[in-house]
Amino acid sequence: MTHEEFLKAVQSERTFIKRLIKSKRKREETIHKLIVERYKNLIGKFCYINDNYYYFINIEGRAEYDTVKPFAEVLSIMSIDSLFKGAYEPLGFAFKPYYLRYEEIQKAEQNIVSKEEVFNYIQSLLKEMESKF
Repeated sequence: MTHEEFLKAVQSERTFIKRLIKSKRKREETIHKLIVERYKNLIGKFCYINDNYYYFINIEGRAEYDTVKPFAEVLSIMSIDSLFKGAYEPLGFAFKPYYLRYEEIQKAEQNIVSKEEVFNYIQSLLKEMESKF
């Protein structure tokens, strides 16, 4: 094999590898678009699962081996417990970034709540906090 033949073989191999990488990237982009399309109805909604309220910010996902794994970026609205007069009691609330896995997303779809319910919950936490001071 001459050096020129070697360079030609390497170049054709590079082209083949580039095509493989490009097709993989294209598949991943397509899967991502399908995930976003499937769960776009959740973005901007509240849900209540596992004793917490969540607000959906974004839906993402990726393909791993033979499975597709969607996950959701959410804000968790949770009460903050503090030591108050010798006992831990709710003393406010916080918004905490959180990610929901596929199983939790399925539960969330079944447990969508209105924003009025969430704001009533926040208001009840505020009233409880006011009563302690």
